[in-house]
Amino acid sequence: MPPGGVGLAFIYFGSDTELPADAEYEFSENHMPADATPYNTAPFVITESNNVGGSIVGAAVNRTGSTVTGPYSVEVYCFDGDGLVSSTGTFTEQDGDLADGGTVSFTADLYDEPCPTYLLGVSGYFNPS
Repeated sequence: MPPGGVGLAFIYFGSDTELPADAEYEFSENHMPADATPYNTAPFVITESNNVGGSIVGAAVNRTGSTVTGPYSVEVYCFDGDGLVSSTGTFTEQDGDLADGGTVSFTADLYDEPCPTYLLGVSGYFNPS
């Protein structure tokens, strides 16, 4: 992730863990340099997105400099002000190998959840061949 970039992630707690509603969280991060070795995440550049009729519809381009492979994941985070109100995930319509510069398209259903402002990401995997 470049300086000033935004990362999208899920943090899972064990299913047998019950957290109090007023729990406060503090996180620290560790990371490794990004690389294009097989099956590492290949981030795409969003070229278009619109909130249309209860779905986020858009397109993204592979600008990794490498051929990538699917499935291509789409994650949408919906906000109202600074509060997260919902999130949803889906996959692009394409799923085969995609050369650098290739594009994918997607429709992410919001399932009737409000989405006044959103942040989204699309990614695949660096090709093992």
